[in-house]
Amino acid sequence: MTPTQMSILMPYYIALEMAKDYLALILVLLVLWIAGLALAFLRQGADSLWRRLPGVVSLAIGAVLLVLTFFLAPGFSVSALSMMQGWLDWAGLIGLSLGVGAAATILTYPWLRAFLGSPSR
Repeated sequence: MTPTQMSILMPYYIALEMAKDYLALILVLLVLWIAGLALAFLRQGADSLWRRLPGVVSLAIGAVLLVLTFFLAPGFSVSALSMMQGWLDWAGLIGLSLGVGAAATILTYPWLRAFLGSPSR
């Protein structure tokens, strides 16, 4: 491999090394998400209010986790919001918060759709 190829692939190697410790959790979440999607697609047919409810609740859960992550994540790394100095610190924190919020929304929607999506079943 050339040095240019190594520099391009290095972030992926680092992400893989970091994800190895959480691979079982990632696989469980993936299986739960796929099962939730299957349930959500099997249980369809409701009036418009009930169709919107799972999406609204899912977005609310994602928003709450986004805000919690924004304020609590610096503490997990033995830091604080007051210690954030450069734009890269803020970009990383905002990106992490957005990612957690999006993941929570994506993971909860199928389950909420399956259980709240149809009042007749």
